[in-house]
Amino acid sequence: MESYMKADTKRYSGPPESHEIRVASRTAIKDCVSRALAYLEDGEDRKALISGQGPTVTKAVSCAEIIKRKHPELHQLTTVESAVVEEVWKPKEASAGLDE
Repeated sequence: MESYMKADTKRYSGPPESHEIRVASRTAIKDCVSRALAYLEDGEDRKALISGQGPTVTKAVSCAEIIKRKHPELHQLTTVESAVVEEVWKPKEASAGLDE
């Protein structure tokens, strides 16, 4: 692997739904909770979808737990899904005769 460098990473996931909150590592829990509460109070279908990948799953779960404490009448549906991630590696030197 010393002869290759990472060229690109592609993540295949669909477009976010209108009521979806995608939690990232830089997302503040306070912002996630306030957006979810806004969806629950103002939305037509009154639902919020909180999603996280990898290390952000615990932050997404924390947001859901805080929301459930604020609205005890809510119920939670939990699903675990997989995401396709494709990494592209290219040789550092084109003349080295390595595969792309």
